[in-house]
Amino acid sequence: MNFKDHIFDPYNLDQIRMILCDRIKLAFYKVTILTEIVNLSAAISTRVHRDSRKAIKLLWASVIYAEEHCFSRILPEYIDGAFSEVDIDRFLTLAPSMPLHKKLVSLAIFKTCKL
Repeated sequence: MNFKDHIFDPYNLDQIRMILCDRIKLAFYKVTILTEIVNLSAAISTRVHRDSRKAIKLLWASVIYAEEHCFSRILPEYIDGAFSEVDIDRFLTLAPSMPLHKKLVSLAIFKTCKL
């Protein structure tokens, strides 16, 4: 049997925006998430990761924040706050299974950046 590798190109801004809009239609009331928020989430995810899963996680973390604080809408500042949380969570999930040399390099980077 001959298997082929399928390489998927990273998403562009419009593709990530379209994916977010599709997910939002299924999960939220129309007035809850403004177009500005979708555009900001897509722009950040495109600039940093080009990954729709990150964009969805970013939006989700913003929704959780708003829900915990009883806000009825998602504001741009929630996206900014969620961005660092999403990236940190990803690292903390991966770190325990990393080889020792990758953990040491990560530690050196953190100490250099004083994080």
